[in-house]
Amino acid sequence: MDNSSNNMKTMKPGGPFPGNPPPGMHGHGGAGGHPPILTTIPGVDFPVTAAIAQHPDLAYAAVSPAQKLDLYLPQGAGPFPLVLLIHGGGFMLGDKADPMSKAGTDQLLEHGYAVAVVNYRLSGEAKAPAQIWDVKTAVRWLRAHAGEYHLDAGRFGAWGGSAGGNLVALLGTSCGVQALEGFELGCPTESSEIQAVVDWFGPVDFLLMDQQFAGSPDAQTHDAPDSPESALIGAPIQTRPDLVKAINPITYISPSAAPFLIQHGTADRLVPPGQSQMLHDALLPVLGKEKVTLTLLQDAPHGGGPRFWSSTNLETVFGFLDKHLKDRSASEGLLEKGAQVNMDGTYQANMAAGPRIFSFRRNMNFYGAIHNLTIGEQDRGKTLQVEVDTGSHPVCWIELWPGHYEGDWVNWTTDRGQEALMRSGSQPQPNPAITWKIEPGKYALYFVASSRTREVSDTLITYHLKTT
Repeated sequence: MDNSSNNMKTMKPGGPFPGNPPPGMHGHGGAGGHPPILTTIPGVDFPVTAAIAQHPDLAYAAVSPAQKLDLYLPQGAGPFPLVLLIHGGGFMLGDKADPMSKAGTDQLLEHGYAVAVVNYRLSGEAKAPAQIWDVKTAVRWLRAHAGEYHLDAGRFGAWGGSAGGNLVALLGTSCGVQALEGFELGCPTESSEIQAVVDWFGPVDFLLMDQQFAGSPDAQTHDAPDSPESALIGAPIQTRPDLVKAINPITYISPSAAPFLIQHGTADRLVPPGQSQMLHDALLPVLGKEKVTLTLLQDAPHGGGPRFWSSTNLETVFGFLDKHLKDRSASEGLLEKGAQVNMDGTYQANMAAGPRIFSFRRNMNFYGAIHNLTIGEQDRGKTLQVEVDTGSHPVCWIELWPGHYEGDWVNWTTDRGQEALMRSGSQPQPNPAITWKIEPGKYALYFVASSRTREVSDTLITYHLKTT
């Protein structure tokens, strides 16, 4: 996953990759194809993947040849929880074919996870936030094709090291942030939400990295105009704090952020361990100790070496992933349909995404979106709050109905044979909201736009679910 390496012997102000790429690593192949792939890398200890992707080179977008992923499936019928592996390389090097980029794939498959090893545009091709746009688009594309590849669309995790750690952390905190979604790349009606993050030594606040390395003469320099971070944003980082903040995962932390396992070596001289400490300290008061863990691996350098890949540490990693992506008892009260899993969160829906046409009371047609919920016994007696952000525009109203939505049409009078449990109104209104005392069962939230407001029903809405 990380391509910034233990086998790098010299660090220069220009970044960890001056000149040629290190052994076993390369940038995305051009017209001449990839150079030979090495199966072993002297001086770097990590598990070399033996598995072969059943679905290689799947294009999740069409802007760049880099926008591809390799999909590996475990044995069985599925649907499988999925882990995306996001490679490192200072945002300037790395490829899904590199041994380090797909390290951990065999172990994930053995634990019953599907694995998507994802390429994204590197900084030499596109500046930030193109990288997170690509990764989020890969998540949405995988959700859109979950049925085809036997994936569980509600159980996606992401694991990345170094630059990949930054990107998976952004995935975990910024779902629904318009500027980081890259909806124009594809699958805009799907969510980029993930349900678990494994962040290995990822940078978060580039502006503080050199300060945190003060007194360490052998440490990497990040403020330099030609550092990987400066290359990523297209300017010396200290001259554009606005751009740095925009790709800092801490900027977007909210109660809807995914659970995090953060790990960092105390001997890291490329990314200061203080970066992971900052992320942990920002997440902890918002998510709580049940959802945020920081492990500092004593004397471990940058690059995911033997301390990271030890059987003991992998038990920690898979214990975390299993808890948040496999533990069915912990998810009885979670959202069942679509991209969302966490009950609490901020989501988006396309008001015209089909099948979303309703026949109601004779010949009146309505447009909107539906979100199915399955609520378990552990949530009995809690209060569910649903709010829609529409500004001053009367876009929709909210209804809560018993049972899940299925099929192409809903005739609320003849098919349902019953009334909604709750409505925010019967006409589109600004910022509609409902509050409901939870009872276990299956339900459908309807976000309804009248036929008289068809011109606004093509837009995305943002809505919030919160249990108290």
